[in-house]
Amino acid sequence: MRYVLTAVRQREILDEELPLLTALHREGPTSGNRPREIPRAQSFLEPDLDAPGALKKGFDALGEVAAERVDRLLTAPDPCRAVVRTGLIAWPALQPSGRFAARLPRAVLSALKPLLCLLPVVALFAPVPALVAAALMWTGVAFSTGHWSSLPGHVPLCLFAMAALAALIRSRVPGRPLRVVLLLVLLPALPVVGLWLPRAHLPGPPGADGWERTLLVGALFALAAAALLFTGSERWGPALGSALFAGALAGLVQFQRGPLGGWWGALILYVVLLWVTVILPRLHPKPESGATQRRSAKARIV
Repeated sequence: MRYVLTAVRQREILDEELPLLTALHREGPTSGNRPREIPRAQSFLEPDLDAPGALKKGFDALGEVAAERVDRLLTAPDPCRAVVRTGLIAWPALQPSGRFAARLPRAVLSALKPLLCLLPVVALFAPVPALVAAALMWTGVAFSTGHWSSLPGHVPLCLFAMAALAALIRSRVPGRPLRVVLLLVLLPALPVVGLWLPRAHLPGPPGADGWERTLLVGALFALAAAALLFTGSERWGPALGSALFAGALAGLVQFQRGPLGGWWGALILYVVLLWVTVILPRLHPKPESGATQRRSAKARIV
């Protein structure tokens, strides 16, 4: 009798869970936490595993989900947002504790948080937005300084792009031998193409007067800030407003001046990254909709 009751209970669990798992797996990890069309079994009124081939399809989906890699799953929007926000919030936990002797190290680590925390976390878990943001910020620093390769501003961006490219190859390219070859070829080539060749052989970006250069630098850094903010927030309105403010900060530093020195370009980069680091944890996730809350409550009751 115990085995019969165990089998019945297991079948009840399968009737409720496998249709939902199949629907989620069909839409992929980028679809969010719930499928758009809740399967009939999710209504908890009657199972739908009696249809021909439904049980096999559910078990196939279960096997494919079990074979997915964790690093690939963490690049999906919802887990990526959670990881980015967690990394920024947990950064103070890595700082030394104490009253007097630890103040200077804490201050230094807090000042370096945009470079040592924000950029690595975004590069590892959101490589595509990271590469987009790196390209935009690279162009912004180039127009600010008048050089396609300005070492104080472009070296951190080159390291950021290398980390994002490595993460992208690691998560998207199938086959270990091919990944190793691409890493060995592309990563050393990026500093040569991005830093050395422009510095030695390319002229600077097209010239512009004070206002045109200011607007161009502000727009490029605003777009880059938006790419970084959307890796950790799904609230379009506040994120866009914060990105526009980041562009205004960049334009304020540039403000009607011609090509600046390399350290001025690095200052613009740091100011924008610091603003993104400060504001991103404060862009709280969207609250659950009424339908989602009702479904969650119904699931807890059952």
